[in-house]
This record gives sequence, structure tokens and C-alpha cells, in this order.
Amino acid sequence: MPTEMRQQSLERNDEGLPLIIHALALGLSGGPATNAFPEPDHSIELTKQWIERQRKRKTQDAYRSETEKFFLWMRLTLKKSPTELRLADFKAYHEFLKEPLPAKMWCGPIRPRQVPRKRAEQMENSTRYSVEERAEIQKMLETFPDVDVIPNPLWRPFKGGRPEQGIRYSLNVLHSLFEFLVTVDCIHGNPLALPKLAHPDLRLLSANRPKNVPPKERAFDDIEWRAIQEACEAMPRSAPWEQDAYERMRFLLNLYYYLGARLCEPVLLSMGSIEKRTEGWFWYVRTKNGEEAELPVCAPLMDALRRYRSHLNLAPLPFQGENVPLVLSRKGKKPIGTRQVHSLFKRLFANAAQIMRARGDHHRDLRLRSANMQWLRHTFVMHLSEATDDPNALQYLARFGSYRTVKLYISPGRREKQRVIASLKDKS
Repeated sequence: MPTEMRQQSLERNDEGLPLIIHALALGLSGGPATNAFPEPDHSIELTKQWIERQRKRKTQDAYRSETEKFFLWMRLTLKKSPTELRLADFKAYHEFLKEPLPAKMWCGPIRPRQVPRKRAEQMENSTRYSVEERAEIQKMLETFPDVDVIPNPLWRPFKGGRPEQGIRYSLNVLHSLFEFLVTVDCIHGNPLALPKLAHPDLRLLSANRPKNVPPKERAFDDIEWRAIQEACEAMPRSAPWEQDAYERMRFLLNLYYYLGARLCEPVLLSMGSIEKRTEGWFWYVRTKNGEEAELPVCAPLMDALRRYRSHLNLAPLPFQGENVPLVLSRKGKKPIGTRQVHSLFKRLFANAAQIMRARGDHHRDLRLRSANMQWLRHTFVMHLSEATDDPNALQYLARFGSYRTVKLYISPGRREKQRVIASLKDKS
């Protein structure tokens, strides 16, 4: 949507405009229009620069989403600029994130921000939408009569209230943003940089993390690993869709463990990323640094792959150039997404925690409930470190960019340190 059109719309009726107009006018999600909100301190443009300074595209997208939500709330609820914000405003935002109100204005299912005009006209006449929603669409069509793509008035920034961890992540992002705005002299101080004065709920997520936790503490031990496998095998399989869910979960567990994969890696690749060579099967993936890695695929994973492909009615083994997604979504046509993978594993770990709790092992119950995808990778690397004394092999197979990370896994553990100290002779 052209900048001038957005500007005219805002001047016409700033209070009564759909939320999508304000979101597009912010310009944080791409395109021009940073002057649609004339901020004397240039905070919008500086925020865009801060987002673009992030190295990874995934981080940029996440930061853009968080800052956009906050700026929308700040403008429409507080009617303030960043220079006017105080600690009390962030306390209010914390409460807002728990339950965005009015829900009708802020919350809704995931929808595209903009829609083609023809599609909007179809939506206007569809009984799938309520009378009120169709009226919103009609109003938007009338507001922008000469454009092929119009803002979607049904778009909302939130699906609903957030859990505490999600709220603290948002506050972490905002803390980093306001530190940057202080650095470039946009604002005089960062209200979130006062942890001792802040409300307890405003403590940053990083402030609650244990410092220097060894990777071994975030890897599954043998008992926990068996509980995870039991939880997977206990999944229901009576209905066809339940069998589909079980086969996929079983393959995901093998895939992420035996490859030591990061969350986003397998979801971006196809079956053709696993290729046959003279020496055996290899998986080809790009590392965090953008370099291509050639990783050997072990026999247990190849067995799991054959089983999963057989369930999908594919040939037992992949072939070069095969573009079928490595893991399919629930409907079995598109690649699975990172959110879904994360959700599936959290559910699996929770089920494993129930197994531990039923056996009276409350320590492992708590560990499994707090576990996340990264624990699988820690477990993989810990098992590698037990299988080889070669740090170079460990670094390559784990795809670590720095040898310093390798040292975290091969340094002597607490028991070894105790054994060495205990071996000292009594000199008293």
C-alpha cells in the first residue's frame, strides 16, 4: 500500500481505524511508510535499523514481531512515544500480554495481513464470515477503491494470552531494543534496566537462568531417555490418524537424536538431503555459519527412515534430488513447521515426565517437564564425547563453530574431579 494512502487514512480517522492499518503504517514488517507515524525522535526508523543489525533472519523476524506488537499497544493504548515511557508502562504491558483486552480488537486466528482485492470481495459475500466481519471487509474495500491488494481487517497481532515464559521473552527483546535506543541517544534511559526497582514479574528471562550450567546437566540420562522412548511407544495407534502421528513422532525422535539436529534444520530439507556415497549414507545440511556439512547417517536412523518412508508409501530409500519433505506435516502434504516440532516434543517430554512421576522419581519428573528440543542435541553430543577422544571429530559432527564449545563437553565432570582430589595422599 503506498505511503501517501496510509498517511491519508491515518489523518482521516486515527482512532477508528482497524489495527492492520496501524501495523502497516509502522513499517516494521517491510516496505516504506516509516513516516506514517511522524515520531520526532525517529524511534521507528531506529527500531528498523536495530532489527536489521541482527545477524540471523530468524532473529530479525522474531524481534520485528515483538517490537511491532509493543509499538501498536504503546501508540493505541498509552498514546505515548518511546521517550515518554516509564517502568509502570512496562508493568501494564506485562499484564496486557497475559490477556490482551479487548480480545475482539487484539486477538484472533492467524490470518494474512493483506489480501488480493478479488479475494476480499469473495470474503465479503461468504457466509463463512460473520455479518460484522463482512461489514469490516466491505468498509476496507470502500476505503481503498483503487488498489489490487488491501489490508486484511480481520488480521490480529495475538492469538490469545501468553504464558509467563513468552512474556519474559518479549521483555528481553524490548530490553535489548531500549538499550540500543539509549546508545544512539534516542532516549535518556532504559526503564527495563532497573531490575532492583522493577516489579518481580518484570525480571528478565536471562536473570532467572542458572549461570554456566554444564551441557551435561541439560542432557538426558539413560533412565530419562528410556522414559522418552516408552512415552513414544505408548502413543495410541488405533485410528489411522493416530498411527500417522505415532510414525511421525517415532521418526522425529530418531532423526533429531541421531543427527544432533538443531530445531530448524530438518524442517527446511527434503528426503534428497540424505544421499548414498561409496562409504555409506550421508546427510547434507548447512551449519549456523552457512557452510555445508556432510554428516554420516548411522544404521538405526536409516532403519527409522525406511520405516517412515514405508508408512508414507514411498520407496524404502531416498534418491538424489528427491523433493519430498524430510518430515511431513499432519496433513501429509507440506513440510512440518518448527512450531509443530517444538510442540510435539514438549508433549512427548511431558508424557515421559508422567512416567517418572508414576514411579516416584520426582527429580526426573521436573527435569523432563523443563526439557526442550536443545536437550536432545546436548544428549547427542554427550554420547559422542563418550564415544571418541578426538575433539576435531566431535566439533565436526556436532557442527560447532568454536572449539570453546567443544571444551564444554569434554572437560572432566564433577565425579572425575572428585576422584582426582580423593586420590591425593594424606600429607598431614
